[in-house]
Amino acid sequence: MLERRSAKIRLTRAFQGQAQRLYPFFRQHTYRGPLLPSEVESRVAVSLRDGFLYNRIPKTANSLMTWMLARASADAAGEPAPERPKSYFPTPRRLSSGEAARVEHEIFKFAIVRNPYSRTLSAYLDKIAAGKQQARTFEKWRGAPVQREEPSFGEFCRYLDAVGLRDDVHWVPQTELLCEVPGWFDRIYRQERLGEAAEEIMGRIFGVAPEFPARVGPRPTGASKLIARHYDDETRRIVARLFAADFDALGYAPDLPGAA
Repeated sequence: MLERRSAKIRLTRAFQGQAQRLYPFFRQHTYRGPLLPSEVESRVAVSLRDGFLYNRIPKTANSLMTWMLARASADAAGEPAPERPKSYFPTPRRLSSGEAARVEHEIFKFAIVRNPYSRTLSAYLDKIAAGKQQARTFEKWRGAPVQREEPSFGEFCRYLDAVGLRDDVHWVPQTELLCEVPGWFDRIYRQERLGEAAEEIMGRIFGVAPEFPARVGPRPTGASKLIARHYDDETRRIVARLFAADFDALGYAPDLPGAA
């Protein structure tokens, strides 16, 4: 089963890689990572009207940031508040050759990232422990439904290590979800300083202060405060190894947050 699934993914990736060349933006920025190009492209919001490109990464407050951007963009255009913020902005495949060229020099390009330790734990708490649909591939690997017995974080990390690292974008390495290398972006912000990041982003793009609603997107997991409860030597080693590229490229120390 896993072999057939892997073969199908390889074939789809090759097909999508060829199809990318039909779009001007991707002729300049061909995705060469291990994910399906469509998985990355669908998470890039572009607004030439407002002057930004936002590469959305799951589990880094991307629902909140997208809501802020869509709300401010609609307000600036005199439009009603969008009901589906994540579908409000076009993706890069919609850009013409001239528009793709403008992205290089005229608009603000940014992403928000997160410490891989807390992001991986957040994905486990929100998607696996809660038994959401993203847990299905984990359940097949585990051989038992989550509802019968809540899996440990250690089980989840061993699943990532065995077969599941790229089964879902909520825990896939962040560098693999970027449409370009980190240095191409004007700014790579950190979720750990989200307030400051939102202040700068909204001020730079729209000239307004950020608006923080009571809640947007999934319920917060509080993962950053639960590191010591869930991590042990084994899970730390697994996450440090699987996400080594994130630690290196995004500037996070491989030590557990709060460790002496």
